[in-house]
Amino acid sequence: MKKTILGAIAVLLVVILVLSPMFYKTNSVDINNKNSIISNILELKGYTSINIMKEKKYYDYYAVLFKPNPKSDNSEENLELIIYKKNQSFLSSNYEYYGGSSSTKNFNTFNGNEKGEKTTIIVYGDNRSTKAYSYSIKNSEISYKKDIKADLVLDIYVIFDSDNCSSVNELYDMNEKVIDIF
Repeated sequence: MKKTILGAIAVLLVVILVLSPMFYKTNSVDINNKNSIISNILELKGYTSINIMKEKKYYDYYAVLFKPNPKSDNSEENLELIIYKKNQSFLSSNYEYYGGSSSTKNFNTFNGNEKGEKTTIIVYGDNRSTKAYSYSIKNSEISYKKDIKADLVLDIYVIFDSDNCSSVNELYDMNEKVIDIF
């Protein structure tokens, strides 16, 4: 009798674990499934359609650069950024919503810090009108400089042992002169 009750409890727990994701709203996505990503962004942002412009995965982060469809959503055609972080649960290999950003400027950053352990800086932008040759970001005393080789920029930096999530960011022309601060 005891074995039957324990067996029934074990089966019930397994069923609950398997079915529980269907009963609550989650901001989890499978980054290998484009429809999962789009559906999640539409739900989070309240848009009816988007155009994914660029995606990037680095370390535990997955960033998506997109534009809402202005014809269907009465929105500006600004670049928007959604960031997901790998779910650390042993039951899931999905990524959870981490943050986002929207900008009317051609270049911007998303800066985040996790309990003083690491700082995440994501640089994103549209270089078609700016025509910058490179950019730099400076966090505390550490500087990173990168040449821009595409029209759309999406780069992820993870800085460990940092509790400073601020950054100073500059765009340069081909002569290394600052053309904008973002």
